[in-house]
Amino acid sequence: MRRPPLRTTALLLIVVAGLGCQRFTKEAADREVYGLLAEGRECVPELSGSLHVEAEDAIAESLRRREAYVLGVDDAVALAMVTRREYRTQREDVYLAALDLTFQRQQFRPLFSGGAGGGFSFDEEGTDIDGAADWSVTRALATGGSVVLSIATDFLTALTGNSTLRTAQTLIDAEIAVPLLRGAGRFVTLEPLRQAERDTLYALRGFARDQQVLRVDIATRVYDTLALQDTLENEERAYESLQRLVDEQAERAKAGEIREFEVDLARQDLLTADERRLRARRRLSQALDQLKLDLGIPMAAELEVDTAELVALRESGLGAVPYELDEAIELAGEKRLDLKNERGREQDAMRQVKIAVDDLKASVDLVVSGSLDTPGEQPWNIAEGDPTGSVGLDLDLPLERTAERNAYVRARISAMRARRDRQRLEDLVDFQVRNAWRSLLEARRSFEIQKEGVRLSERRVESTALLLQEGSADIRDRLDAEDARVEARNRLTAALVDYALALLELERDVGTLAVSAPDAAAIGANGFPPPEPEPTADAAGAAPADENAPADK
Repeated sequence: MRRPPLRTTALLLIVVAGLGCQRFTKEAADREVYGLLAEGRECVPELSGSLHVEAEDAIAESLRRREAYVLGVDDAVALAMVTRREYRTQREDVYLAALDLTFQRQQFRPLFSGGAGGGFSFDEEGTDIDGAADWSVTRALATGGSVVLSIATDFLTALTGNSTLRTAQTLIDAEIAVPLLRGAGRFVTLEPLRQAERDTLYALRGFARDQQVLRVDIATRVYDTLALQDTLENEERAYESLQRLVDEQAERAKAGEIREFEVDLARQDLLTADERRLRARRRLSQALDQLKLDLGIPMAAELEVDTAELVALRESGLGAVPYELDEAIELAGEKRLDLKNERGREQDAMRQVKIAVDDLKASVDLVVSGSLDTPGEQPWNIAEGDPTGSVGLDLDLPLERTAERNAYVRARISAMRARRDRQRLEDLVDFQVRNAWRSLLEARRSFEIQKEGVRLSERRVESTALLLQEGSADIRDRLDAEDARVEARNRLTAALVDYALALLELERDVGTLAVSAPDAAAIGANGFPPPEPEPTADAAGAAPADENAPADK
């Protein structure tokens, strides 16, 4: 059989290497990662929004270049799901978890390696041309062990005077190693892959949980800012009302109907009201800056909260309490994503104990190998090759297993800790739900109380105004009534906001809080650029829907 020329072999090596490198580009990583995430998120229906790291980052940077924002609660949450720095980091963590999974999947695919080299040398005795090429493929077995096939070719051309010496040889080696005790079986072999799949699932769940927490955090900031804005409006109205009162009383003092010190009392309250206005403005400005920081937008940007949110909140009323306490606790045990993750991590720790027990066993490997050496001048003549083979056992007795013993003890302790962590989180979830449910009932009752308080304060202002005109009340009664009305209005707004937030917190703690993905059309209508579509991918697989199912290859 004629040996292919060197240039043909070199060209083949370059083409194969180029095709192989296409699998190791960033674009290839993105396709595989986003394919895994697209299928993996089917196990986490609570998750919303895009998982595309760079596309969302580009949108975030474009949004940060805006000069002004007018946001309600939903708009603020949608904006935060794009621009908030911590949220973007959490999205990247999900990507990195899936990226680790791609590596573990690759370990159970055929792994190719190859290379070639050559040289040219000469001296007074002649000229030598030599070269070598080697290829190998390794495949890990799901049941343990591996299969290795390698091909090596060496050639030499020596030119000495008028004579030419050519030698060439191809060596084909194959080896199968199968563990019989330590490291045998799918349970042990596939553990790194199984754990990577579960870690990806945990990351998706954790991100969905982060979205629920983000929804409440941003809503809290927006509602608190709205309450401060309403407080400022109340203080402004109170100041204007006191200013009118001072003017009226000054006219009455000139007419001799009242004494001058009563006018001074009103002027003192007017100064106090002016100071309250200043404090309310400062608190509102500080709240707006804090909201900018939480949203991840520049401090120099203009930001307003949409007062229609508070109007809608007042018009919608309180509504019914969504759950009875027992129902809320039961739902939380089923729905809380962080609790699902903690239960899964306890299972992981228990599996690691079994893995550690396996490491204490003796190592007994069945090794089957074979080789084929071609004739010296016919490297591709397989038919004339010289085959050899062998079958044997490699034994490593467990005479020294101190490190493995310690690892086993650590694994047992880790499993006990994981059980306690799960129990603690279950108790914490129970506590959070009970506390949130009680807070909701308290906020509901508080709103009714403050609503009645506003009605009484309004009536008090009206009655003291009439009594003051009749001379049956003094200026202090009128001023106290004004102060009470302002305070009652502020408390009513605070009670309304507290109820709205208590409802969100209860749904968050139960795990049923829905978070809508940013609406591209709506955001675009407000001057935001619509997000780019998330790329599709042909994935090699995805995290299993059943987290207890073993990885299968």
